[in-house]
Amino acid sequence: MPEASASGSYAWVARETLAGPLRRASLGTFAAGPLPPVLRLDRLDWTDPAGRRVTPPARAAMLRIEAKLPATATFTLHEASLVAGSGPIQPPVGALPSRLSAEGLLAWRDHARAADPLATFGSGTAARSPGTTDGPAHAWLPWWPPIVYVLSLSAFVASALRRHQRRPVLATGSSIAESSAGTASAPIIRTESGLRPAARLRDLIDAALVLTGPLWFIAGLGLSERPDPPGVVMFVAGAAYAFFLHATRAVPGWQWLGSWRGAGWPLLAIPAALCVIVFFGHAPSWPPLGRVAIYVGWALFQQWLMLAVVGALLARALPRPLAVSLTALAFALLHTPNGLLMQLCFVAEFGWAWWYFHRRALLPVAVAHALSAVLLQAGLAGGLLRSLEVSARFLG
Repeated sequence: MPEASASGSYAWVARETLAGPLRRASLGTFAAGPLPPVLRLDRLDWTDPAGRRVTPPARAAMLRIEAKLPATATFTLHEASLVAGSGPIQPPVGALPSRLSAEGLLAWRDHARAADPLATFGSGTAARSPGTTDGPAHAWLPWWPPIVYVLSLSAFVASALRRHQRRPVLATGSSIAESSAGTASAPIIRTESGLRPAARLRDLIDAALVLTGPLWFIAGLGLSERPDPPGVVMFVAGAAYAFFLHATRAVPGWQWLGSWRGAGWPLLAIPAALCVIVFFGHAPSWPPLGRVAIYVGWALFQQWLMLAVVGALLARALPRPLAVSLTALAFALLHTPNGLLMQLCFVAEFGWAWWYFHRRALLPVAVAHALSAVLLQAGLAGGLLRSLEVSARFLG
């Protein structure tokens, strides 16, 4: 029930859809104190922004109360609800259809909400925003994972700094020496048997530590319009540990381009994406140039993280086919819960990782990744592919 400390004028403001025209209905002037407990929406005179009479809204995607009060007055809304003439409105509960993909279910949900914004699904329990808790006693509970993670990384960093006082032991059979920037001028040739078991275990642990932060953030649905702060800390900490491993030359060397003879193989992903669009896509709707630039930078970072750091550590510790499969799987999981995009990413990264472990060249893969993403955004997103969004943004 609303209550004001001074006399003021009030009005209802509504939109039938969020993109629809604004409708306004004046309620008149009320004295200080409680406002009338019941305000009938269907008995008001509704007008458009120009003051012309319009029909009352049949539905409301947006409904607001407008209060014009003196500057020092207060307006308090203790409780509000929409009720029908026979009692409270019961929101319809939708039963989820069977045999639909994740993309199909989300499209069905969006259509149902567009038809009736009161439609609910499941138990109807209100979802919490990322990072929210039940009360002050649990306010720090979401921060325990990043605290433990950062402390663990700090311990490994301290251990690595002590260990890297001397030159790192390179795998037997390496044909190159790493430069001060951690890059190489030729492909690394190595055999899995060239590493001691302790070194292999360390590589596996380092790869897992790097992946934990980004996977916690993305697969934990922490990336939304308001990203989950603990998840952001996890992501940044994992990326920082990857940069630390690179700076201390704890990961195998890599190069930007390598031999031009083999640089075209990763780019085969581009005609593959075009084929998918021709058979399953729609007329292209090209993203703005600014977004294309973001794709290029983001693709370069992702492939550096997945191939030059995580994949390289796995390839040094495990048989190459297993390392390729795990790298592709990790790359797919970074696109959770976008099911179709995860499958496309797994196939693409499987081929890119196999090529990268032979050539150790990063730029061709990053270019292929970025251009493929641009093509999929232009010709497949919004149709068969819901979007290129990941984490909670995909569900929005």
